[in-house]
Amino acid sequence: MFNGFWIRSIMSSVQARRTICVPRAVWACTWSGLRSRGAGAKESAAVWAGRRGDGLEEEVEAVYFLDDYAGGEQRRGYHRVPVEALTEFFAALQQKKQVIVADIHTHPTDWVGLSALDEENPIEFRVGLPALVLPCFALPRPSLSISGVHIYMGNGRWRMLRDAQKERLIVFT
Repeated sequence: MFNGFWIRSIMSSVQARRTICVPRAVWACTWSGLRSRGAGAKESAAVWAGRRGDGLEEEVEAVYFLDDYAGGEQRRGYHRVPVEALTEFFAALQQKKQVIVADIHTHPTDWVGLSALDEENPIEFRVGLPALVLPCFALPRPSLSISGVHIYMGNGRWRMLRDAQKERLIVFT
């Protein structure tokens, strides 16, 4: 019978081999889109969507800005998207036969950890879901090294990746 240690070991092994292929144009568009929507004063949020291959490789095809949906609320320290907007978003993904690849949002400072609110409200509760946090309302030049990358481990737990782990997970094409 598997215990928690073995399950964590297996998950870590899979995570170490997993890659997310992100076109450089989508990476740049994500930063510029969040930067313009936050206007240097408010948090903003987006989702990368695309295809999951063999379970170890995912391909980002598009970025969706959640702040573009009706009823959203942006503040300096948080953003909120109403259920109706998320329902519309999920329907659009289903129509395009896309899945969520990563959850992305900005923070007001250079701190790129996850707040308790962030941890409790990912776009979906899927083990392995990456959540990226871009610093300073995405005002700096796009850089993976200054971004926080976190992986949802299940049961409300997250793991923050180190630089080498981020670079293995997110591959720019």
